[in-house]
Amino acid sequence: MRHRGYLAVAFIALATCGVAAEDKPYRINSKDVGWDSIDVTISEVSRKGSVSVLRIPHYESRTAVEARFAMCAFTDMAIRRDFAVWIVSGASAKDDLVRVGFLKSENEDAAKLLGAEFVGDKALRTSVDTINVLCGIRKSK
Repeated sequence: MRHRGYLAVAFIALATCGVAAEDKPYRINSKDVGWDSIDVTISEVSRKGSVSVLRIPHYESRTAVEARFAMCAFTDMAIRRDFAVWIVSGASAKDDLVRVGFLKSENEDAAKLLGAEFVGDKALRTSVDTINVLCGIRKSK
């Protein structure tokens, strides 16, 4: 899978550029990491604790490739910040703003740590290791 190799190399390069993940808001463009069939920039608008608000253009009408790219970006964020699980809020994405919560382990209580919007049928929860099979991002630790 061509995307996976480019994405892994690009994410490794970004992770080693000397700036701590906590110092700057997350931002990544699909074309910059080899996803030539789409042009999507995911940028972190705000972060409070373990919840990030991301701007993802046309998130509600995304294609399968755009969805896959977003999942790899969530996985990259989790790896950089030493989380094991990411959860996309079950609330609808208003104005292309998507809330993503992060947990240190599968055993943590998402409702208690992140809020009620991060549990239930509409929330998308997965482990970093599960999605990283698709993304191929190397953990630097």
